Amino acid sequence: MLMNGNTTKCSALFIGLVMLAWNSSIAQNAYYDALALREQVRISPTDTVFANNARQQVYSILIRYDDSLNPDSPPDVILKAYRNNVFIEGFLANLALTSPGDLARPSFNLGIPSMNITSIAEGLTGFIISRTKRELNAAFFRGFKKRLDESEEFKILFPQTVKALSAIGDRIYNFNAYLKLLRESFHKDLGNLFVNFPELLDRPTFEKAFEKEPELKQLIKGTLAIIRAVSNNEHPGEIIRKIAKGNIRITTAVPEGESPYLKVQESIEVLNLFSESLRSRNPDRYWITPDLLRPLLEPISFRIYLGLVYQQLGPQDTSGLKSALAVAATRLSVFETYKHFTENLLDRAGLVDHYLQTVKDKPPGERTYLDYYRFYLSTVRLLEQAEKLSDLPHVRATDDLSAVFRRFLFYTESAGDLYLEISEQRYSSAIVTFRALYEELVNALVVDSALGNTIDQEDAQRFIRSFLKYGAFMAAVVEADEGEEVVQVIESFALPPGSYRIKRESAFSISLNSYLGGFAGRENLTESSNEGGVWGLTAPVGFSFSFGSFGRSAPTVFLSLVDLGGVASFRFEHDEEERLPELTLQNIIAPGAHLYIGIPGTPLVVGGGIQSGPQARKITTGGVVTEESAYRFHGMVGVDIPILTLFSTPQ
Repeated sequence: MLMNGNTTKCSALFIGLVMLAWNSSIAQNAYYDALALREQVRISPTDTVFANNARQQVYSILIRYDDSLNPDSPPDVILKAYRNNVFIEGFLANLALTSPGDLARPSFNLGIPSMNITSIAEGLTGFIISRTKRELNAAFFRGFKKRLDESEEFKILFPQTVKALSAIGDRIYNFNAYLKLLRESFHKDLGNLFVNFPELLDRPTFEKAFEKEPELKQLIKGTLAIIRAVSNNEHPGEIIRKIAKGNIRITTAVPEGESPYLKVQESIEVLNLFSESLRSRNPDRYWITPDLLRPLLEPISFRIYLGLVYQQLGPQDTSGLKSALAVAATRLSVFETYKHFTENLLDRAGLVDHYLQTVKDKPPGERTYLDYYRFYLSTVRLLEQAEKLSDLPHVRATDDLSAVFRRFLFYTESAGDLYLEISEQRYSSAIVTFRALYEELVNALVVDSALGNTIDQEDAQRFIRSFLKYGAFMAAVVEADEGEEVVQVIESFALPPGSYRIKRESAFSISLNSYLGGFAGRENLTESSNEGGVWGLTAPVGFSFSFGSFGRSAPTVFLSLVDLGGVASFRFEHDEEERLPELTLQNIIAPGAHLYIGIPGTPLVVGGGIQSGPQARKITTGGVVTEESAYRFHGMVGVDIPILTLFSTPQ
């Protein structure tokens, strides 16, 4: 069949009209559309709304039923058209907030994909935090290098670390590339801390002081000699004998002097006399056992025993024990005191033998730090028995003797602890022990006012603080497992702590800060000019400027940038949810100015301010409920949560 041109045009027009009519009938089928919309409804305990992630499908159906709408109508126009629809309006609450592209959708497409504010904000935040950490870590290492370069003490104690940092030089900003080198250097220096310690005694810091107090220097050297003897497996009884005979010198005083350091020497000589008198003939033991002491404590036997000790003291005894024993021979009560002293001495000696045997009985691989520590501590307690001589009746004693003996015991115990901790690679404990030992040495040198000008106490305290900080850091790096744990250690030392106490205890501080709490106030809606009361949960994030110099409450000016109160509220109610509904920048942006006052002794604050937004008022499992732009005046009670301390000055 042939058709002319007019016939063809009429046929096409007819077919077009038929198709248009058919499409229109399909597009406005309320039955199917109602069922399709029903599938997009989400029901929760708090609301029944269209799902936020189905808004495009919902919009495409709704525009078919309003002649004022078309496929290019933006979401806000669609929602406004249905605002007075009493049947459907309630289902639309969840669609009030959409992505920036939906809020102002152009009628043309440039081929640029829509931006996901949630992903962009999350990625940018991660980048900022990561870069901030790297910069702070690098700054920490620069400070570490500078402090070691400035301090002669550090150069003595940590020579390998100083060399490594000098070799790295200005490339310290790329510290990650040198972690293996630094870790090995830390390990070597911490392992040699006990060996390097004596060199500090020859530093100018102590040189002039020791010129006026040479006995103290010799006491410390004697202490270190005792520890070396123990480490060489010498028996504590033999070490006491070496001190008594002068083979290990703890004093430089002449025998005729009155120095309290000489009295310590004399006390150990007497201790050795008793120690030698109680030696065992059993080759497996150094001293007799307590059960063998019982026959000796019989009155006649003990009287004879003291007589033999008395005779050994000789005519030139300066300890005062010989004259005291002469009195004991005539007084029963005094006589009994010497019995108790001898019993206590043997008890302590027995513990030394017991713990020494415990160490010997175990294979080297099974010996623990506690085994060695108990043995060494029992040795110190045996030496302590020498001080008890001054408690015996009629033995001359002075306060100076007690003070110096306590100092001697402290050095002996602390230096021994340091040696054991380093041997067992317990470096964190070793740092604390060394700090206590060094601080006690400085304090001993400045007790005498005449020595005060020879020690720069401020410089000494600065070194002690730096040593504790960087020494603890080195120990933590060495003790950490390789990889992520080392990075965590570096960050824990390099990143400033985010504690509310920083701002309370600093004269002034600046922090990246957050607060979480409840608020109540007055709100003004900018578009409708409506106003009324408002309350809820707030979690603003911004910058705080705190003035601790005004008191422990540290008044704080806080400039907020965003408010995550809606997110926080959602998490409190739905912490099992893996993901939040999609957010936009308008949801959370909330610039404002606030004044907060801390409640002393707690992380709580009270205050208030003015804040714009946020638009997000409620977040549910179905989406985000929003309101028009607003600003509010409010009061707040909440928790102070510093995220990162950027700057602080001490009180």
